[in-house]
Amino acid sequence: MITEKTESPKFGLNPSSPTSLNSYEGGVPSTRPEHLRASTIENTTAQALSIALLPGDGIGPEVLQAAVMVLDETAALCGIRLRYEEFSVGATEFLRSGDPLPKEVFDRVVDFDAILLGAMGIPGVRWPSGIEMTPQIDLRERLDL
Repeated sequence: MITEKTESPKFGLNPSSPTSLNSYEGGVPSTRPEHLRASTIENTTAQALSIALLPGDGIGPEVLQAAVMVLDETAALCGIRLRYEEFSVGATEFLRSGDPLPKEVFDRVVDFDAILLGAMGIPGVRWPSGIEMTPQIDLRERLDL
């Protein structure tokens, strides 16, 4: 799924939510300091930066939802456009396809400017040997990170 900053990734991000970064209460200023206003920050890119979203399992989609909200707010402040595409990885993907990090997904995400990872793993889903699946580590090793 490809989304621009103005759309929500499929895991339920709602930019107009009352929990938007612009509506915090309790001591957080509602106006940004002058040096952080978009009009004072030069746009560093004309093309959208591409971010592969890997929500994963468990709390991963919620973590990614919050992270995308922060990224969108930051991008708006800096005048940067972001483009997201979400991919299925992790224990749920293993249960669906037999591979927690399918080759097709890996081949696609390497072309992105960034990869944003949620959380991976479901307690009862393991390799036949009993070892926990760690596609996040496989991803790091294959990308030499």
